[in-house]
Amino acid sequence: MTYVNARQANFPFNEATALTMLYLEKQDLSDLSPSQLVEKYHEVYKEIDKELAAKPY
Repeated sequence: MTYVNARQANFPFNEATALTMLYLEKQDLSDLSPSQLVEKYHEVYKEIDKELAAKPY
C-alpha cells in the first residue's frame, strides 16, 4: 500500500497554487538551490494570491 500525503493528493489546492506552478514552469530555475526554489515559490504565490484577492471574480 502506498502512502499519499494529503498535501500531494489535493494538489493544486486552489487557483493561486495552480497559477503559481504554471508561472514557475515557464521560468528558468536551473540555477536555484532547493531552498531558493521554495523561497521563489512562496514569493510568486504571495503575489498571485494578493492579485486574486484584489479582483472580484
